[in-house]
Amino acid sequence: MSTTVAQRFAEQLAHAHAAVPTALPGPAFCALAEQVLAVLFPERATQRLPTADAVAATLHQLQAELTTLLGL
Repeated sequence: MSTTVAQRFAEQLAHAHAAVPTALPGPAFCALAEQVLAVLFPERATQRLPTADAVAATLHQLQAELTTLLGL
């Protein structure tokens, strides 16, 4: 993945993460987020996240890792 593509992805991910309401919409959001994480990280496909808070924490961690990686 080129730096430009990765940076754009990180920006879009940060925007999406910021748009998630504090009170997550529950199981539907968890299922969607797990699908996205499974596409991005196939090795995580077998690791189901138990709660909306776990999904949000994982997305936040991913955002932080991408931001650090790209030096933003």
